[in-house]
Amino acid sequence: MRSIRFTAARACALAVCAAAAAALAGCANIGTSPAQSGSECRAVPASGEPQTIEMPETTADQLPDPRTVVGPTTAYTRSADITPVSDDPTADQSLPATVPSADGPQQKVTDTTRILALNQNGGLAAAVIGLGFGCNLVGRDISTGYPSTAHLPLVTRGGHELSAEAILALRPTVVITDTSIGPYDVQLQLRDSGIPVVFIPLVYEHGVGGVQAQIQAVADALGVHELGQRLASRTMREINQVVARVAGMSPREYADRPRAVFLYVRGKSVYYWFGEGSGADSLIQSLSMVDVAAEVGFKGMSPTNAEALIKAAPDIIITMTLGIASTGGIDEVLALPADAAAARRLAPAGRRVLVVPTPSGGVFTQRTAEDLARADHLVFACGRYEGIDARVAEHYRAAGVEVAELSIGDYVLSGGEAAALVMIEAIARLRPGVLGNPDSVVEESHGASGLLEQEVYTRPVAWRGLDVSRARPELLSGDHARIARLRRDRAIARTIARRPDMIARLRPDDLDAADRAALARGGWAVPDGAAGPVELVVRPAAAADLAELADLAARTFPDACPPLLTAEQIAEHVAAHLTPARFADWLADPRVVLTVAALGRDTATRGGRVASGELIGYSAVLIEPDDGGAPPPGLDPRPDGVRVPAAPDGGAGLAAELSKVYVDARLRGSGTAAALLAGAVRDAAARGVTALWLGANDANRRARRAYRRSGFAGAGSRTYDVGGRTCRDIVMVLNPQEAAGEH
Repeated sequence: MRSIRFTAARACALAVCAAAAAALAGCANIGTSPAQSGSECRAVPASGEPQTIEMPETTADQLPDPRTVVGPTTAYTRSADITPVSDDPTADQSLPATVPSADGPQQKVTDTTRILALNQNGGLAAAVIGLGFGCNLVGRDISTGYPSTAHLPLVTRGGHELSAEAILALRPTVVITDTSIGPYDVQLQLRDSGIPVVFIPLVYEHGVGGVQAQIQAVADALGVHELGQRLASRTMREINQVVARVAGMSPREYADRPRAVFLYVRGKSVYYWFGEGSGADSLIQSLSMVDVAAEVGFKGMSPTNAEALIKAAPDIIITMTLGIASTGGIDEVLALPADAAAARRLAPAGRRVLVVPTPSGGVFTQRTAEDLARADHLVFACGRYEGIDARVAEHYRAAGVEVAELSIGDYVLSGGEAAALVMIEAIARLRPGVLGNPDSVVEESHGASGLLEQEVYTRPVAWRGLDVSRARPELLSGDHARIARLRRDRAIARTIARRPDMIARLRPDDLDAADRAALARGGWAVPDGAAGPVELVVRPAAAADLAELADLAARTFPDACPPLLTAEQIAEHVAAHLTPARFADWLADPRVVLTVAALGRDTATRGGRVASGELIGYSAVLIEPDDGGAPPPGLDPRPDGVRVPAAPDGGAGLAAELSKVYVDARLRGSGTAAALLAGAVRDAAARGVTALWLGANDANRRARRAYRRSGFAGAGSRTYDVGGRTCRDIVMVLNPQEAAGEH
């Protein structure tokens, strides 16, 4: 938690630090750092006694006037790990546990070995750890950001949006959540997949006292009712300990107490303050401060702006560290004058901007709209034909007015009125309170995802002969996780087609494996260590590639070999089968589809620099002859388990071997292999192939997982020789005619 203040008391800063450690209601968590999970889990000795809260040995009489201390301050909860109330919670556990879920249906929990606890403030995960189940956590939300949980995979993106794919990949046995996080469709999909999903009631309106109810609800879901009582009791004693200490340090007279407000910030356009019944009011009051938002009558979560805050004249503004980060830093938040009296004097002026629409101005973007939405006064000056005299801008700049000359696109209008309407519409919807849901301004084109929105379909299902149930049946499947995935894939595909510049600006940390695969299908790779996606060039091999191709093959072939092979055996195989001459034979054979991949620009990766145009991967599809002639050189005998379906027109089918798909080690995980694989499937489909098969070494599980994700299914096994050593492959096959059009 971060406290930002115009004028603030040292006593209050210390109070925020201590009370935030104990308060779960509203915006804080139980304790501080949870024990680590999985292989990195470290045991913390259990204790049922309240933890000692380290606070300064001082009283209010020894502190300066609260309003004489100014500047930003970061206040953290205590640094010790959360101490569980039990070293072995399973000894007190009673399963199955059948508990009511706050969204309606009862949930039956039979297994707590793999837990996900997900909500907006991270408090549910803290409760799980406090009950002794910290080592059972398998993932985290963005708010569970303790150092000891940093290694756990993140299952939220774009703020507090749950990723169904990330969650399902962790195979949780129970999910504990609440309505502060979503989308609800994802939570329902988890439940539909057979995972118990227990919604814990929100307790914000109960203030700090709601901590007990929340802890007990989590404990009951895990089948440890008695431990819940012990943890709730211990936590309330810790809270009361802090409240008592704070009371001894705070001004005794109500009029002397600092006035505080809790501010929720997200991005550069979302500013809300928390009022009565939000939980933040109870926290502020427990710190012997006056809650300004409640004082002026705001309830729950209400939009605000700089002008309203100035009029309220708080001594302290409290906000969250992650919220500050989303704005670009504390300097962006501290846009108000430091002195409250001075602020009130400056309030009538504030930030004044004269916007001049002109085709010669800077480009108006969503970021521009977000910035102008924070201004106090906007005036649009719309010229006609030749525009506005340059001296107008000079005059107002000299008068202290910010002048923004902006263009909405590379074209010319007769006047600036239409451009002004566009800008006003884009800016106004970002003002607090215009849209009902503050996250709406993030989850859209040009929002937090950095993508364009996918296509939109509404009711009715059939319209003027166009039927969604036939064109996009997956949207009506009821499989919410799959629908969410397909929508994001379509958003990626649309952005690639229409705005590749936006793709290049995506942050790699925001992309999961499915995102990278979707980018790869559209011709983009995400190399490990690169600043962002890089254009991927996938093309037919040429004669000029032969030497470089043979070198790439020699470097990548060992990566797929089982450990039982010696370096000599591998080298013997490379010298016999992966030579420039062999690639030349393939290049000359019309039954071989030989494809190479390269990056579109020089790129720094974690494994080293990759030059533009340098070959980084290749694939080879060898098609069986359909006339009884000689097969392409290197084509392996078709395994017995591979069946060849008929062609779509009922004619004879055709088989082909996906003989090679190799990628430079520097580009592993970038999506290059997925792009080559998708291209091989499309090429095979275009040649009429109905059975595309491959062999993957039985020890190469990574490769087999990748093939399964692309639609290949097991079809038996085979043995083959490498350097005189017999090896075993798992045979996998798909029908390109069915798979090529899926994406």
